This record gives sequence, C-alpha cells and structure tokens, in this order.
Amino acid sequence: MVVTHHRARRWRMLSWQQNFWSLLLVASWQRSGRTSLWLQQRRRRGPRSSRDSGANVKRLEIETDAKINHLKNEAARISHDVVQMLLNNVTTMKN
Repeated sequence: MVVTHHRARRWRMLSWQQNFWSLLLVASWQRSGRTSLWLQQRRRRGPRSSRDSGANVKRLEIETDAKINHLKNEAARISHDVVQMLLNNVTTMKN
C-alpha cells in the first residue's frame, strides 16, 4: 500500500514537472513569436493519439482479416473429414 502511494505521488510530481517545463517552453516561444507557428503545425497534425490509434486500427484490421482467412481455410480443409466422422457415428448401430 505504501509502495502504491509512493508511485502515485512520484507520478504526480513528474506530471507536474513536465507540465511546468511545457508551460515554460510555450512562454519562451510566446516571447520570441514562435507560438503561432507551433500552434499552426499542431492543429494541422491533430492530436497524437488520433494518429497512433489510426495506425493501430489499420494494423488490427489487417491482422483480423488474416486470422479470419486462416480459420476459413482450416474449416474448408477439415469439413469433409468432420462430416464423414459424423455420418459414421450416426449410421453405425451399436448394440
């Protein structure tokens, strides 16, 4: 319990430090006039998460299609054997 609290406290401190340095960087850019250029580039690119999630969605779609095709091929390969096995079990008379 103490370890978890310590990690959460450390994370909050790191988060605060990162935010502080980000704000300091933006403030220095405002003084030099580079803020508008940075904001224009940021708006054009969009949020980082949307770019990453788009790539992940595409990768997952490709992997899912490959798995579905593999399952279809396996089902087609063994379906005849399964039908024959079921017919043998159904038609065999056991005393």
